[in-house]
Amino acid sequence: MPFQNFIIQHQNKPYTTNYQSSKGGTIVCQERESKYVYKYKSDENFIKLQIDGGLISNQNTPKCDYLLLNCTKKNEIAYYHSIFIELKGSDLTHACEQILATIESLNNNLKGSILHARIVLSKVPKPNVQLNRLKEKIMKKYQCTLFYQCRLIEEGSDKNGYPSHSRYKGN
Repeated sequence: MPFQNFIIQHQNKPYTTNYQSSKGGTIVCQERESKYVYKYKSDENFIKLQIDGGLISNQNTPKCDYLLLNCTKKNEIAYYHSIFIELKGSDLTHACEQILATIESLNNNLKGSILHARIVLSKVPKPNVQLNRLKEKIMKKYQCTLFYQCRLIEEGSDKNGYPSHSRYKGN
């Protein structure tokens, strides 16, 4: 399984943090005024990978900031979710480009995983035509959910390990 091999290959690297607790916990990704918070349950196992400056260190390669991997087994069924996180100022188009480039770079390693993209902006973005094409490509080509919001996204998992939309918070 590519996803499991990817986790094994990266779980003890300096850019990786493992999250598992009998009480559950919180994973935080923050940069300046943009913050992403994931509250996980006691039966969930997460790995947080720093992508920019970590897993992908090439300065010339577009990439998102973080990748959360939910590798949870419930009732003998494994749930694999990959959450790509970009923390940005106001350039939503560039954030989508970074998410897309990271998905394309890591896609073979994440086969069998359900993909999600989260972009936290510090300022309200200006929509444009290129942005709509990028969002459509991310969502349709990779069956990836995409959500963006200003300042803070806070979420947790539903019963199947999906990021729960009922826990999004905005300004």
